[in-house]
Amino acid sequence: MTMSMIGYPKPDKHAYNLLESFGKVVSVKGNEIVLDAFTEPGNSGSPIVNGKGEAIGVSYAREIQDSPHRKSFGVYFTPQIKKFIQDNIQK
Repeated sequence: MTMSMIGYPKPDKHAYNLLESFGKVVSVKGNEIVLDAFTEPGNSGSPIVNGKGEAIGVSYAREIQDSPHRKSFGVYFTPQIKKFIQDNIQK
């Protein structure tokens, strides 16, 4: 399943431009999702979006290596996390 991450990483490198990177899900374990999407420093907090345009998680880390094939990590929105968000949205 292809996902994308959308954010504004590293302004000195990307001049405050929106960057979207695409990748496939490598694994989902509990509330952690691992993708093979390329990310930059500053992508933490960027939404992880599925093919329907739905946010299914939030990016928080990446492997540190000089390879475009490094893994990216995110918090996967499990049913419990979705419920917590819904219960705590200001209405």
